[in-house]
Formats: sequence, C-alpha cells, structure tokens
Amino acid sequence: MAFPGRAGFIGNAPEKPDRPVSPQRFERAINDRRYVIEAAPVDADRWRACLIDVPGGPSALMPFYGQTPEQAAERLADWLALAHRSAAALRGNAAL
Repeated sequence: MAFPGRAGFIGNAPEKPDRPVSPQRFERAINDRRYVIEAAPVDADRWRACLIDVPGGPSALMPFYGQTPEQAAERLADWLALAHRSAAALRGNAAL
C-alpha cells in the first residue's frame, strides 16, 4: 500500500556502511564543571551531539549537529559556555 507523500520510500533507504560507526565521546570543562558529550552518526556526513548524563543515558538538552563528531561536540560546548556566561551575567545583575 502506498502512503501519500511517501512514494518511493520503500527500497530507497540510504546504504548502510560496511561496519557500524560507534558514537564518540568528548569531555569538556566549562565553568569549572565537567561535561561528557556524545556524538553519534545520523547520516553519511551528519553527526548529532548531546550531553550524556550519568550513568550513560542522554540528557534532555536539545541535540546539536555537525558534519563531523568534533564539530557537533564543539557546537554543543560553545552553546554551554554561552549559557553559563549568560546565567552568570543575570546573577550579577540580580545582585545590584
């Protein structure tokens, strides 16, 4: 049975790599706090990075994407650093 808007979907899935690609983990220290970021492949040239919560499950933070695992992880780390700076600025203004 064909589904509207899904013509040609069956049989046209992207090819799987010869071997599975494992997620890669990166550790970053941001604002004196240790973060573990995991980047996993979602397509041939697209990786998704998310924070890993102990004991290993992903956190609820939205994922960040990049063409390489390093790029995806750096985008997430950059966002975390910006969020920490913004929160610190708000705390500083509240003290005035």
